[in-house]
Amino acid sequence: MRDPKSAFEVMAELVRSRDRAARLRARPAKALPDGERIEALLALAHDDDAVLREKAVDALAAAGELALPALRRSLDAGGWKPPGRLALEILIDDVRPLPGHRARLEAGAVEALERVGTPAARRLLKDLAAGASDAPLTKDAKAALSRLEAP
Repeated sequence: MRDPKSAFEVMAELVRSRDRAARLRARPAKALPDGERIEALLALAHDDDAVLREKAVDALAAAGELALPALRRSLDAGGWKPPGRLALEILIDDVRPLPGHRARLEAGAVEALERVGTPAARRLLKDLAAGASDAPLTKDAKAALSRLEAP
């Protein structure tokens, strides 16, 4: 769906179909690491055991953009041994923000759920708002809920 007219038509159809739109789920949402898990992985990335350190760095890499604020804070705080510091610097350089297309899709989904506004749509927004606190999707869902709950 590359042209805006098609995207608008799909969103309009989702709004018209109300509850059915909120129940649409092609696949279960992938669980994302939360702040506590990322902090625990950062602690393991300090470990002297190279295998354990490597597994922690791999898990942080899989968290991607969600881990980026914590990675930067940890690097700025210091206390890293050279192998861990180097791995952290490389990881920060390698982490890429969400592709623009995916970010737009997520924002459009939140907007559609907000426009639908049914109890089922609100429940789905609450589920999304319970995600990783640094995730743009979580922030968007929280903002949509606050707008829906505003008088």
